Amino acid sequence: MGHHLRAVIGKAQPVAQLARNWVYARLVVLPQGFALIPVTRALHEDVIELFGEDLASPHGELVTLSTALERVASDASHGAQLAYIETDYFGGRGTQAAIGWENGAVACGPLLSGSHARPINAVLAWMGAVANTGSDEFDALKLGNYRNTDTVAERDGKPVRG
Repeated sequence: MGHHLRAVIGKAQPVAQLARNWVYARLVVLPQGFALIPVTRALHEDVIELFGEDLASPHGELVTLSTALERVASDASHGAQLAYIETDYFGGRGTQAAIGWENGAVACGPLLSGSHARPINAVLAWMGAVANTGSDEFDALKLGNYRNTDTVAERDGKPVRG
């Protein structure tokens, strides 16, 4: 089974605040006071339309992070820690990458599997996620339950705009 997740993640309050700004954003509440917004194609296109740019991120490690999405996350990180995570696994093989912002600047990463053992765990730990006995930060936040960005948005995501 594959795992293909693209999401903005952080503590629930700043993530919910960010989600309120976007028609296609869906909020998924996670353990330990965290939440994520699945970055669906519709949401990403909405962000790109606002900023009028669809350039690849200067962080080549993050395959689907555009400059527009990075700008949104970076701007929303004032007074908070936010991260962008992506996974691409099938049959136990694949990659993951993560980057974190705080106060409008990159503060953690970018991290890519291959150069870093567990990039998403590192950025989650940086934001204060705590690994449980016998599991890592990724598992403690139940991210293994969210295998596909679009499915997560449809099945688990709650609209918060209004």
